[in-house]
Amino acid sequence: MAMGSASNRFFSVLSSNSAYVFLFAVAVALVLLLAYETLTVVQAQAPANSYLYCIGGHSPVPGGATNSVYFTSLSGNAAGTWYRAVPYPHSIGSASCAYGNGSIGCVGGFNSSLIYSASCAASISGNSQWNCSDYPENMTSGSCIGLGQSVLCTGGVVPVNAMDTSLGNMASNLSYYTGNLAGMQPWHATTGYPIQTFGAGCALYNSTVYCVGGYEGTAPYAMNSSYYATVTANGISEWEATTPYPLHVVSGSCFASFGYLYCIGGSVNYLVNSSIALVPNFTGRAYYAKISQQGIGKWMNTTSYPVNAIGVSCADSSAKLYCIGGLEFAEAPGSASQTFSILRSAYYANLTANGIGTWHSIANYPEPTLFSSCLAVNTTADLEMYGSRVNTTNLPAAYTQQQINLTMLLWDPT
Repeated sequence: MAMGSASNRFFSVLSSNSAYVFLFAVAVALVLLLAYETLTVVQAQAPANSYLYCIGGHSPVPGGATNSVYFTSLSGNAAGTWYRAVPYPHSIGSASCAYGNGSIGCVGGFNSSLIYSASCAASISGNSQWNCSDYPENMTSGSCIGLGQSVLCTGGVVPVNAMDTSLGNMASNLSYYTGNLAGMQPWHATTGYPIQTFGAGCALYNSTVYCVGGYEGTAPYAMNSSYYATVTANGISEWEATTPYPLHVVSGSCFASFGYLYCIGGSVNYLVNSSIALVPNFTGRAYYAKISQQGIGKWMNTTSYPVNAIGVSCADSSAKLYCIGGLEFAEAPGSASQTFSILRSAYYANLTANGIGTWHSIANYPEPTLFSSCLAVNTTADLEMYGSRVNTTNLPAAYTQQQINLTMLLWDPT
């Protein structure tokens, strides 16, 4: 009986103070929600020791390419101050680079006089020097992906003569891998890409590689074909065709996150003949699609890149996409005048399950560049103590020229 009375008094008090109980419950819910939102935001930021590294690139300098290596911290939401790191051994653009286990490895690339076979690697800790060996082919504009301690490379322009840097070179379907990213050797042949191509956009997700578009070596235009394959102990499995990309595009950039593949930019309806290296039809359009071990799902529109450009260099880190440089084409209204600008501009955007978010400007790259090779790297070291800070305040935002010779700039030294 006493117990019943106590129980009744408890519920009576609870009932009479129901408004306070309700407010207390709401307050607890709000605290939990805010804690969750705060945790979500923190998880979306780049780790404290995450950096954006960019190697080489085509630029308005003698030889048409640079050996500069720059990096910036991604510790906040955006890249900040740029630092200069140990230069690459060669002045090249369009190299194919990958990162894994504390080292960066790069393959091939070219300047106005040579397509390289060099495959070079360096540790990102300290002032490490680059060590180089030979890739099985002289190659540029291939697609390389880091697989932990390994690197897989496929496609690219593989010339008969390394001194011949024209677009008449044959695109390749050859694929190679090495289990030694830190040394970039030895290389082993693995399953070739289904078609001869260069400039495909490739990304890795859950041990599956997805590749989109590229220039087909047997026809004078870009492709919209897409393929996927599984990483194996011996390189890569057989490639399978999957959902075509909405555009025929070459030199687009693709990234995988949240179970989706995101692709941006490139040159659409890419044409080649004896006198024109490419017909400028650059795009900033972007698409994304669900991915699985069965391929690529339906492509959907998402936020376009702020600039219609080719040769934009991008890397993703902690659900954010960072991009720099590129070659922008503009035709003056009412005239035949054409303006091409090599850009220093840089942007970032969030990657979500609903596509690419709003693009935001970040600190300009130290020099105008296109087809640089950019990577996001993670390390326990404070790399800023090893680099020299770059003053970018007095540099032009872009190098602009009327009637620029694209053939000379990008491919042909004649």
